[in-house]
Amino acid sequence: MDLQGYRLQFGRKDVSPLATLEFAPQERQYSVGNIHRGATYLFKISAKSRGGFGEEAVVELNVPENTPGGYPQITEGSMVTCCSVQLSWSPPVLAERNGVITEYTLAYKEAGTREAPQELRLPPNLSSYELNSLKPNSAYDVKIRAHTSVGPGPYSPTPCGMASHRCAAQDCWHAVYWVCLTIEYNRQKMDVDARKLKAYITGLRHNSTYEFRVTCQESIEGGPRHRVVARTAPLMLVKKPKLDIYAEPENILTMSFPPLNSRDVK
Repeated sequence: MDLQGYRLQFGRKDVSPLATLEFAPQERQYSVGNIHRGATYLFKISAKSRGGFGEEAVVELNVPENTPGGYPQITEGSMVTCCSVQLSWSPPVLAERNGVITEYTLAYKEAGTREAPQELRLPPNLSSYELNSLKPNSAYDVKIRAHTSVGPGPYSPTPCGMASHRCAAQDCWHAVYWVCLTIEYNRQKMDVDARKLKAYITGLRHNSTYEFRVTCQESIEGGPRHRVVARTAPLMLVKKPKLDIYAEPENILTMSFPPLNSRDVK
């Protein structure tokens, strides 16, 4: 058979479509990164000849579970009355779930007190819950975490705190609001939900240095600013390295990469 290469299809069994890669006949190994714990992966590989691709060899791989690497996201639009709070949430993102969610722990306490938070264990099919018997005209800190069969993950963070409008008994319905962070850079501003740990900033120039200033909007007098200086990567052509099997002796393979422009962008 005139072998012309291989085709590999792989990915989570419960997520489609599968990623597809093609390899030269000389390539015999490939490492897959960013594997999700607790997931089942599907691998399909077939050889290519002049007549096309042959029959696929199929393998399933079950990755052991771990505790969740992320936390549930409490969604906006939660409602508060004089004596109750209605909360809704979504499970941790798929890459951080690390297995099947078996339960949630919802913890809450009155803000500004040293009392230990009360914890409620909730079934995995719930995505909302109403906290009752709360004190009127009070603010509460609320957080939630997810569990797998291995154990619990981290609680949802409150970087600048979760606040509610203080409700009098005669004025029951008010919206819960969430404190935001402001990121300033290159004469631009963007607001970020303070519950999130990451913010993606697009439209930056390659190979350039940026200064980012992060401010909590709820802090006194604008709050302290956190300063971060970062440099974007040089522009590199998205092209697979070329394999040259004739440039060196038989026991050496030469990989040729596309040129890299490392000059500063002005």
